Amino acid sequence: MDKKWKTLKSDETERNELKFVIATLRELIKNSAFSKQRKSLEDIQKIIEKSFENERKLNTKCLRQQSEIAANTSKIKAAIQLSEEDKNTIDTLQEELEKAWKIAADLRSERSKSKQACSPVCEERSNPKDLLQNNALIQSLQRKISNFDEAEKMWASEKQVLQNDLDIRTKQSENFKVEVQQLQQQINNMNSIVSAKDKTIKQLETDVKFIEELNKRKELGRGDPDVSLTEIESNKLQIFELEEEIFNQEKSIEELTNENRLKTARLEELEREITTLKKSNELLTEKKYSDLLQMERINKEQENKCMEKSHKNIGRLLDKSVKKENEISIKLQLLELNLEEKINLLFSTQNDNRILRSTLHEKTELCKLLKGKCHALEEEIHKILITVKELENLRNKHVSVMGRLENENYKLTKDLAIYENQKYPEKIKCLENELLLAKENIERTNNSLNDCNQEMDKLRIIFAECRSLLKDSLQIIGSVHSNYETNNKTGLEFNPDNLISNPKHHNIQIFALTLKEKIKNLAEYCKELMVDKYKLLDEVEHHKSSRNSTMIEKETKSTETDAT
Repeated sequence: MDKKWKTLKSDETERNELKFVIATLRELIKNSAFSKQRKSLEDIQKIIEKSFENERKLNTKCLRQQSEIAANTSKIKAAIQLSEEDKNTIDTLQEELEKAWKIAADLRSERSKSKQACSPVCEERSNPKDLLQNNALIQSLQRKISNFDEAEKMWASEKQVLQNDLDIRTKQSENFKVEVQQLQQQINNMNSIVSAKDKTIKQLETDVKFIEELNKRKELGRGDPDVSLTEIESNKLQIFELEEEIFNQEKSIEELTNENRLKTARLEELEREITTLKKSNELLTEKKYSDLLQMERINKEQENKCMEKSHKNIGRLLDKSVKKENEISIKLQLLELNLEEKINLLFSTQNDNRILRSTLHEKTELCKLLKGKCHALEEEIHKILITVKELENLRNKHVSVMGRLENENYKLTKDLAIYENQKYPEKIKCLENELLLAKENIERTNNSLNDCNQEMDKLRIIFAECRSLLKDSLQIIGSVHSNYETNNKTGLEFNPDNLISNPKHHNIQIFALTLKEKIKNLAEYCKELMVDKYKLLDEVEHHKSSRNSTMIEKETKSTETDAT
């Protein structure tokens, strides 16, 4: 009672806490400050309400299952007691059969003794009076034999009934074996579900550890609102998955309860059949015992009459009775075999009952484990709700701080714009003028470079013409050398007057001198152009470096203003 009261009290406290959480969520949804996060808060509220309803349903179903399991255990105990009583009856029947076999052995020994005693008397007696008396005895014995035949027919009919019962019981045992295999498969499925639940619980434990780390960070002031939102979404998904698993488990639990009901009904039917079999076995044992007693009496009467009247007919009747006794012994052996088969069936039913007991015990343990896991999940959900509250409070604090910082930033940007417009207009104008001058210088240098390129093109053309003239001059010089060599060979003397007299040679000299002068002038002009080109490149690089330095100064100033 104390435990139940404590559990009820804890359930009431948890319900009050959940109601408080739902009320706080509704207030947050109504607030205009949380308009952006209204959907997430509504989803959290719906998930909490669904989890509360599912927990309530699970608790009710677990209580129902416990009551059904208790009823099934009581029925199984009753069936076990009945099976033990059946064992006791079987033991008593076996003892009675052993006694009957001993009685039959004693009768056979007595008959053998009576035969040995009657053999000399039968040889001596052969009177007609004895024959008449023997005929009367034979008629009485025939009547008794007919009674024995009727008893045999009754035994055969009872044997057929017992065989039919055995066939029915064998079929039932096979059906029970199939049902036990199905139960084992269901138990394996439940074990797989439990392993999956263990995995989910481990994941939840890791999530709880991660949330604890986040709480520590929040205490230090390092918690991020984005991370908390992602955690809330992950917790929502996990809660949704747990709800689906709980719904599937409810379905499986309902199916198992229906199967338990059907099996309890079958067990009750089997108990009734076992009681009927008990009664029938008791009646059969009583009949057998009474028949054996009658047989003993009849045999004793026959022996007494035979000893008085005729020993020949007694020998014949004894042979017939021995045959019938042998037949009865065979029938008794068959009945023993049938009893052994029934005993085996009872043992198989006992084993099936033990298996069912073990399965029910395992299911009760599974229900207890599921209850413990449900309580652990409730505690974790309670912790998660507390963390959600803390995260919401931190988010509200961060939102307020962000609003203040945005207002301050807006004010500072306005002040900076006013300050820059007041302080740096002259510098900006100077820099703009410098930029214009640099652009003009760059245009001039580009124009001068274009002019240089044009002049270089002209010089290239002149160089091509000079090359052609040099080729012609080289040809002329070659011809002059050839003429000079011919003159040396012929022995003619070299006269400069002759060269001067030749107008061709005179023109060549003039052309060579002019070429030398032009080449010198071109070389000097090329040197001047190269010097101008290098100067222009130096100026361009200087302008670029100055421009980059001004841009860097502006960026540094802007960063400093942002930092302030």
